[in-house]
Amino acid sequence: MAGSITQALDTARSGLLTAQKALDVTASNISNVNTPGYSRRVPELQTRVLNGTGAGVEMADIKRKVDENLVEDVREETSRLSELSIKDKTYERLQEMFGSPGENSSIAHSLSSLQGAMESLAASPSGALEQNEAVRWGQNVAKELQSLSKDIQDLRQEADAEVQNAVEAINEKTETIEELNNKIVQNAASGESVADLKDQRDQALKELSEYVNIDTFQRSAGDVAVFTASGATLVDNTARSLEYTAAGKVGARVAKGEGDFSAIRVAPESGGTGEDITNDIVGGQLKGAIDLRDGVLPDLQSQLNTLASSLKDAINKAHNRGAPHPGMQSMNGTRQFWDTSKEQIQFQNGTDTKMVIMDKNGTAKESVSLVDDVLGGAGAQKHTIQEVANQLDGWLSSNGYGNASVSEDGGLKINLSDTSSYIAFRGESGTGQGSSPQDATIGFDKNGNGSMDETVSGFSNFFGLNDFYTTQQSPDALETDTLEKGWQTQGSTLTFHQEDAGSGPASAQVILPDNSSLQDIAQRINQEAQNTARLNVTAGVVQDGGGERLRITQENGKNLAVTESGGGNIIGNTGLATSEAHTATQIQVREDLASSPSKVSTGRVAWDSLNSRYELAKGDATVAEDMAQAMSENRDFKQAGGLDETDVDFAEFGSAIVSRNASLAKSNSNDLDRQQQLTNSLEKKSDNISGVNLDEEMSNLILFEQAYSASARVVSTIQNMFDTLNRAVA
Repeated sequence: MAGSITQALDTARSGLLTAQKALDVTASNISNVNTPGYSRRVPELQTRVLNGTGAGVEMADIKRKVDENLVEDVREETSRLSELSIKDKTYERLQEMFGSPGENSSIAHSLSSLQGAMESLAASPSGALEQNEAVRWGQNVAKELQSLSKDIQDLRQEADAEVQNAVEAINEKTETIEELNNKIVQNAASGESVADLKDQRDQALKELSEYVNIDTFQRSAGDVAVFTASGATLVDNTARSLEYTAAGKVGARVAKGEGDFSAIRVAPESGGTGEDITNDIVGGQLKGAIDLRDGVLPDLQSQLNTLASSLKDAINKAHNRGAPHPGMQSMNGTRQFWDTSKEQIQFQNGTDTKMVIMDKNGTAKESVSLVDDVLGGAGAQKHTIQEVANQLDGWLSSNGYGNASVSEDGGLKINLSDTSSYIAFRGESGTGQGSSPQDATIGFDKNGNGSMDETVSGFSNFFGLNDFYTTQQSPDALETDTLEKGWQTQGSTLTFHQEDAGSGPASAQVILPDNSSLQDIAQRINQEAQNTARLNVTAGVVQDGGGERLRITQENGKNLAVTESGGGNIIGNTGLATSEAHTATQIQVREDLASSPSKVSTGRVAWDSLNSRYELAKGDATVAEDMAQAMSENRDFKQAGGLDETDVDFAEFGSAIVSRNASLAKSNSNDLDRQQQLTNSLEKKSDNISGVNLDEEMSNLILFEQAYSASARVVSTIQNMFDTLNRAVA
């Protein structure tokens, strides 16, 4: 009898203890109803069996109510949401910077205003107000291009810092996951509950997914392995940290394709260089920051550079046709040369340029044909830059301008050193006096091999003797136009010529086989640079919109030129020329024009057939009209930064830049809204499964309280039975 009562007491006691544990679970659920990442606990009960006989109840396990597949989906969508969110913040700032096409603060409005100022100058070329307005709006456009470029590079610097911040956060989260993995395995092995630890790990995994898209694999021991979506291991028994060092300074010519940003690497398990996963990052803040730094922002910079370069070339071409009344007393050419003793020019197509020396009234005192008289006739003859400078200097000295000087050091420079004389150049269709005005065709042979590598319209324009816009950049980098990915060329040989102040010019050849891609060309150039000590160049392929460019940089900042032999015509087919990467950051109105707008060229030297002489009339508006026409006429803008090649005027191209930026911002915003809705929907579904329902928990609370009370009454009844037996025995 006593044994049966004892067994009953033990059974009732098991019910009491189990109900107490179930109440603890319910209380935990209720108290954590608002705790982020907490999943509802479900007590699992089972019959306790001793020697094949039921002996009450026991707690089999405390399960988390979680749909693992849904949790994985939430992490994946959270990663995409974080990527769009970090981009959205930058797009909002870009919208503030660029404005909309119709706003007065937009680059499109400034370009329209510059066009209007040039048209007013053409209508009143001698007007001080019109001269000032032309220069003012020229400066405004340049300053806006500079400001936008600076802001873009500042945003790239911030994006690069975000990359490093994301890497540091990822390392912190993976270490946390490793620690929780170890605790879960240990607790599970000792039979302790791991529900709280798994909640903490799920929360850490979700936070990790905000920085990078991840996949997980659950092991039988309870731990999880964590991988990036591309397959790189982040946690496998131990955490493998990422390595990254932010760039010290980000500029317009700093590009991932040239190795200017360090790679994001998974730390190796033992020695060596870790795996580069930069291009394999999918989703998360890390992906968003990389896309901004290497894609969105450089694309905008490329568009601004194309605008600035085209504007500079168009206005300078027109401005170099003339001179301010009554001419100029000094000219400083902006074109830089790598070796003036080898580089040659040639007047082509029978064209000529007249150098005219005028008095204070703009009437010619001297005029001379550069082809026939200064350079010794024979228009097809080639002359080095050094010879051109020496011949000009010699002619001036022998014609009464002994104090005049002409040099080619750092560009062609002419100084009359005579306060009563003024100089101007006039392009003509032939060598005869008074030939019709026409820009001379100048062929440029960069290496003196007899082959013209470039053709430029206008003698003064070629040398940049009377530029309206200038930049400070030196030709130490070359780059191609934007080409489609997969572009290939026929075999060819590139010869690199670089200035070397220590031991004279250096050159080296790179032989390219058929079917060479831009990546192949860059690789061969870099290999040759490693093998040739004096070829100090680095080549890389940089992303530009949906295409790519080849960029070659002289590492010591020296002047760099490339010529070609062979059938590939790489230079012609790719548009390889001096890099425009810094044009928008450096463009400015020439300093003396900015300080003295009256020096703006409005007229061109004309032929006075009545008096058989050249003159520069004060009210002539020929050049001003050319500049106004350059602003208003459609021109071919090359593909840049995701903008397709187009034929529009400057204001329209400025509007296209603003419109594309606005379109990308709107598209990202729409994607963000949709992604937010999707993520919220999945989180709600997950919460409906794993979240705490207070009504349900209150029902469980009543149920387990009643079970506890019933077990307590059984214990009390059995205790009374023991007391009765004790009294009967006594």
